[in-house]
Amino acid sequence: RSWLASRGWAVLSGAAGFWASRATRAPGGGYRFTHVTGPDEENPNVDGEVYTQVAARTTLLGAAAAARVLHRGAPARWTRIARGLRVPVKRGVNPEFDGYRGQLVKQADVTLLGYPWGFRSSAAVERADLAFYVPRTDPGGPSMSDAVNSIESVGLDPRGCQAFVYTERSYQPFIRDVFHQFSETRTGGAFTFMTGIGGFLQEFLYGYSGLRWQGSSVHLAPALSGPITGVTLRDLHWRGRVFTVAVRRSAATVTLQSGAAMPVATPSGRATARLGHPLRIATLRRPNAHAGSGDPLLCGDARASSTAPGAPALAAVDGSEATDWQPAKLPATLTAPLRRPRPISRI
Repeated sequence: RSWLASRGWAVLSGAAGFWASRATRAPGGGYRFTHVTGPDEENPNVDGEVYTQVAARTTLLGAAAAARVLHRGAPARWTRIARGLRVPVKRGVNPEFDGYRGQLVKQADVTLLGYPWGFRSSAAVERADLAFYVPRTDPGGPSMSDAVNSIESVGLDPRGCQAFVYTERSYQPFIRDVFHQFSETRTGGAFTFMTGIGGFLQEFLYGYSGLRWQGSSVHLAPALSGPITGVTLRDLHWRGRVFTVAVRRSAATVTLQSGAAMPVATPSGRATARLGHPLRIATLRRPNAHAGSGDPLLCGDARASSTAPGAPALAAVDGSEATDWQPAKLPATLTAPLRRPRPISRI
């Protein structure tokens, strides 16, 4: 509270004041921001840009919450505007801005609503946003988009393995030297591109672990995808505690290294990690969880005669229409073996 009063409040209240000053009434009710350029720089100067709407909404509500903690007055319009900021759903997806017609986008924009903002119109809309915007994202664009797609995919599809395909897409086309440094785009751009590197690291910190930092608990929703057999996050710090999270195919283990008992929120409920008593959490799914899917090839051992960087054979059978296998040279073959003989009804 001391830090919030002396340092944080000035930033939060200033940001909230800015957003409140820019909000205008939207046609049909609510609020919106006009003349905005969001993360998608190829579509500048638009109205109702949804990434901006959600960013402003989160900031306004956060500032109002901070005011309550500090027992300070905050303009009532902060909360009123936040609750009136529109995030529409049309034809099952969140349109990027007013009048968006499906044109090419430069990089992740709408797909950033689920992560990092934690905003979800619904799980179905979030899945539809990925399927809709991934094929419309500039294929030569910045390297951080597929890191977001990977993190989003981990918890959205209980059977597919596209999260791992997005992981491969997020780094393979962009590595440029023996030190595994990232370029901004497939053809060059900024080098070394720290945003791409940061996105790649977050796939393991916040994707396969499902880790989210909350005020009252640490949230974990561990899951693995594709051939990944485990991810271990060491020396994590939260409110005076130090802990390790080890995610394996059947379960994740939370080991408290120091500090008081730690509350942990999981998809199955709340639990507590204590010193000397590791906490086990079931993973959301096992890799290659094809049973009962109706797709005998889903996440199977697909092989190809050649693959382009970021377009592996697994992409042909990962359960997502937004990813695809691409050969590096022609002629090319793709082989996806059936696990047992069965008649083929549809391809």
